[in-house]
Parts: sequence; structure tokens; C-alpha cells
Amino acid sequence: MKTIIGCKIIRLKETDSTNRLALSSENASLPSGTVIIAERQTAGKGRKDRIWYSEKGGLYMSILFNEINEFGFFYKFAILAALGVKETLEKLTGDSFFIKWPNDVYFHDKKICGILLQSSTQGENNRVVVGIGININNSVSNLPEEIGEKSISLIDMTGKAYDIEEIETDILNRLNDYYKAVKKGEFKTYLPTINKFLYKKGEYTEFLLGVNIRALKIIEIDEEARLIVEDRNKNRLNLDFGEVL
Repeated sequence: MKTIIGCKIIRLKETDSTNRLALSSENASLPSGTVIIAERQTAGKGRKDRIWYSEKGGLYMSILFNEINEFGFFYKFAILAALGVKETLEKLTGDSFFIKWPNDVYFHDKKICGILLQSSTQGENNRVVVGIGININNSVSNLPEEIGEKSISLIDMTGKAYDIEEIETDILNRLNDYYKAVKKGEFKTYLPTINKFLYKKGEYTEFLLGVNIRALKIIEIDEEARLIVEDRNKNRLNLDFGEVL
């Protein structure tokens, strides 16, 4: 299968949001696999419309897909995207990173990467964008205290500056392989590795389910990219992407 992700790369000094730009009607003709990369975002977003601080020094990119797939396909791909980021960061640092379901990469208890799935339907055109933001040379000491104390960057970890374009290339190569793996139905073959490095596996964590906050034990990610959790009575639940805080 030929390279899909990165078939076209658009580089910008600054934009409000690479995800918004990828899904905008003005870019409706962009081919599937287009990657939009910005050195800085002025209105980057995470899940639940949270702010993603995107100062120069990080890697902010969005991958556009035009093909019609079940959205569950992209749930699986997003998990593997987190795995790809994790592998790249581990190659650079020699440290272990963890995947926080559904969309983050953590070093210990601090976030270093966020991944956001968004979609748009215009007429018969269904499009999905996978946005990835990674803290690299942007020190979190410059963030608001309540955000900075929960975040980390590579430069904060090691004191070294990194070549962002090299990191980008490594990640995109991995994502191409993982995209092809999901296409072939091979997502489950990566589950042992994913679950080995699942953030807070075996611990009780608070989840917002509807209007209720519940303490549930994290068990594993399943073949549909759902999170399996367990209450204190040993009852198990399957959580989908849209069900948690």
C-alpha cells in the first residue's frame, strides 16, 4: 500500500487551529492524507473544547482523511497514533511513556502529547481530521500554573533542544504503518503493547458518565478501542470515546 499520510504537507508559521483549517470548506479539495503543520497555534483545542497552548517550539499537526469509514476506524487509528508518538519519544529519550485513553501520551503524571479527533460533513463529503500536539522545545514553565504543573515537554525533561522536523518525519512514518495496519484489520495485534503501557492501568480513576462521576478501575483497551473498566463490585463497563470527561 502506497504512502497515504503526508502525500501533501502544508507548513505554516501560524494559524488559529490546524484542525479547523483542515476541515474548513476552503480546503475541501485537499487530498486524503494531507498534513497541515503550524509552528504556532493561536486557538488550539483539545477534547471538550479545552485550550491547547501551542507556542512556538512544539509540534502541531493535523492529518486530513476524506474517505468514508466508520468512525470506529479512526478511534483505533488515534490509539495507534498515540503509540507512534510514544515510540518516537522513547527513541529520543530512552524513557518510558504511557498512553492515556483515549487521546494522550504521558510521562509519569504529566501530559506531553494530546490527540484530537474531529469530523465534518458537507453534503455527501465526510471528512475526519486527527490533530496531534506535542510539547518539544516549548517549556511548560511558560504556561499558566494550573496547566503547567500537569504538563511536560522534551526540553523540560532533558534540557536539550530537538529537531522538530526530524521528530515529525519519524512520527509520520510510524503513522503510515499504523494506518495500513488498521486498514488490514490488525489493530488487535498491537493491544498487548498498548495495554502494557496503558496509563493508570489497575488503578481507580474518576470518570464522568453522563452527569455522574464514578470511580472505576482501568482494566484494558479492547479490540474496538474502547476502555474496559470495573466498578468496586467487579462489574465491567465498556467506555466509548465520547463518554468520558
